[in-house]
Amino acid sequence: MEGSLGIREGTPPPIGTLVDVRAAEHEGYDRIVFDFEGPPPDYRVEYVENPTQCGSGQPVDIQGNAVLAVSFEPANAHTEAGKPTLAFQSISPGLPSIVEAVQTCDFEAHVTWVVGLTAQMDFRVTEMEDPLRLAVDIAHP
Repeated sequence: MEGSLGIREGTPPPIGTLVDVRAAEHEGYDRIVFDFEGPPPDYRVEYVENPTQCGSGQPVDIQGNAVLAVSFEPANAHTEAGKPTLAFQSISPGLPSIVEAVQTCDFEAHVTWVVGLTAQMDFRVTEMEDPLRLAVDIAHP
C-alpha cells in the first residue's frame, strides 16, 4: 500500500533549498558546508572519476587530483521563479585539501556540487541543525 501524510494528491512535497556554500581550513582538515532552508534533503557523498553536468552530460572542468561529488535530493538551488539562490556556482578557496568546488546540477529537485581536491583523502560527513546544514570534512594531505 502506498500513501502520504499531510500532502494532498497532486501537491508536490516541500523541497529543501540550498542557500549557501562555503569552505574553510581547520586544524588537520578542510570543511565545506552546504546550508539549507526548508526540509532536509537526502544526500550522497562519494568520489567520482569523471564529473559531468546533469542534463547535458558534458564534462566538468574542475581543478584538483581527485573529485568528491556531494548530491542532494529532493533539493533546489533556485526559487520557485527560477532565480538562483546563490550568487555563485563555484568557489576556489585554495585550501590544503579543497582546491575548488563547482555546482554541476540544479534540475528536477536534484542538486550536485563537485569538490576538487589535492588528493583522494579520508572524509567525514556531519549533519547539523539550527541552521540546517551538511558539513563535509576532508583530511589534509
